[in-house]
Amino acid sequence: MIQRNVFLTRMFRLMLCLAGLTFAYTANAANRYVATTGNDMTGNGTIGNPYKTITKGFSVAVAGDTIQVRGGTYRETVALTSKSGSAGNPITLTSYTNETAILSGLDVQTLTWTTNSGIPNVWVATYAGGAFEQMFVDGKPMLEARWPNVPLDTNGNWNFFSSNVWAAVDANGNGYGTVSDAHLAATGWNITGWRAVLSVSHQYYTWTRVITNHTAGSAIFYYPQDLSGVSLTDLEGRAGFAIQGPKALDIIRATMAGIAELPRFAFQQIQGGAPNE
Repeated sequence: MIQRNVFLTRMFRLMLCLAGLTFAYTANAANRYVATTGNDMTGNGTIGNPYKTITKGFSVAVAGDTIQVRGGTYRETVALTSKSGSAGNPITLTSYTNETAILSGLDVQTLTWTTNSGIPNVWVATYAGGAFEQMFVDGKPMLEARWPNVPLDTNGNWNFFSSNVWAAVDANGNGYGTVSDAHLAATGWNITGWRAVLSVSHQYYTWTRVITNHTAGSAIFYYPQDLSGVSLTDLEGRAGFAIQGPKALDIIRATMAGIAELPRFAFQQIQGGAPNE
């Protein structure tokens, strides 16, 4: 089980449950072992002194060999392209007997969280890693803080198919570069400088733009008129949006977000408490 203070980043490159794959191999075939407790430098591939990575096991394997992977999670990118067995002598990659091995492209991030966000029950951590495509907590994908929040389904997962994913705009007052929504006015926020994810003009296109002008209490905000491929004739009839910014954390239930483009994350738990717990 992933602990609460362990956060996973990057879009998975490959995840495999290597359980019970069976192939024929010759009598002279060697068994080469890999374990999370192994060592690629000092290991010799035996069950008592295994390699640490699948990549290492594959690099030394020859036709007819079997690479037996002990139970655990292996966070590496494995390219099985530099060699090949044969029809009668394949190179076999399998989990060890009665154990399950998981090959994952996710990187573990252990972050230290503090309550200096200024928002109740929101925890902030400094992040010094590189760019990533997706973040997971306890095996579930996280979203950036946004308004409106993506609702949860009956299983507690994000319901991306809900019509409430997008803020509904007013019947009138929308145009190229202009969005009007009375619900936004009711928040009292000034969202100038925030990001707007725009679902306008076409159901398969979205654009992310910085909001150039908005006044607290106003239903109308403005964005740059530089949307590539936009159909001006559809703007009034098709418009939805979501906004991303610090205040959106007030209504987010369980998500991660970049704050003001700084290398920090903010996290708000559904049941409260520090992410370190």
